[in-house]
Amino acid sequence: MPAVLHFHAYPGLALIAVPTKHDKDLVCKVTALDGDKATDSVVTNTPVDGGYVMVDVNGNIVGVGDGAKDKEIYFSGDGGTTARAVEDIAAGDTIHWMRSVAGYDLDTTDRLNLHYDI
Repeated sequence: MPAVLHFHAYPGLALIAVPTKHDKDLVCKVTALDGDKATDSVVTNTPVDGGYVMVDVNGNIVGVGDGAKDKEIYFSGDGGTTARAVEDIAAGDTIHWMRSVAGYDLDTTDRLNLHYDI
């Protein structure tokens, strides 16, 4: 269940986004083909409007496709057929691996972390 944040409106002050504590230490799936699901987990929260989602695998930052399948990871709202633009990543999106870009496959011993603000 997503955390509920309470903000007080003060004239002249903007609301502040906070990093999510969700979507950490996700167990990876065994991948063998481009576009395979990287994990059975999905994005828990919709990132703050226009925010970037940084991804690490075993502590190593990997590239995130921005509406394209040209980086190690991409997000999808339709099960992997289409890559989402980073600014459109939403709760429930699936996470997919591009082995041809990464140069290696994932395994169940790998762990994936998403870093984004909500």
